Amino acid sequence: MFMSDQEQAKILLEARDKGYSWKNPGQLLQASHRKILACVVVTLAGSAALKLWMFFFLYLTFFAGVALCYIVSMNAHFKTWPFSKRIIDWEKVERAAAGEAID
Repeated sequence: MFMSDQEQAKILLEARDKGYSWKNPGQLLQASHRKILACVVVTLAGSAALKLWMFFFLYLTFFAGVALCYIVSMNAHFKTWPFSKRIIDWEKVERAAAGEAID
């Protein structure tokens, strides 16, 4: 699922106003993330109910690895956010959020 420039600009403006960290979970648990998490929970619960333990632990290990990679990359992004916040041209972001074309 791709976001338009306008949607991305709105997220940037929200991050500028509210901050961009683990303390603001609204940015982290967007609808697509919630759907993926729901699929993981259903798959784990189904494999446990059917006593498919090999599949359960394989899937659990895979999901834990993916979650760890995601957490590490988000942590790195949060650390660089103060620098990004200083160098972003916020006038262009505001114009994009308003739906204007930017070059």
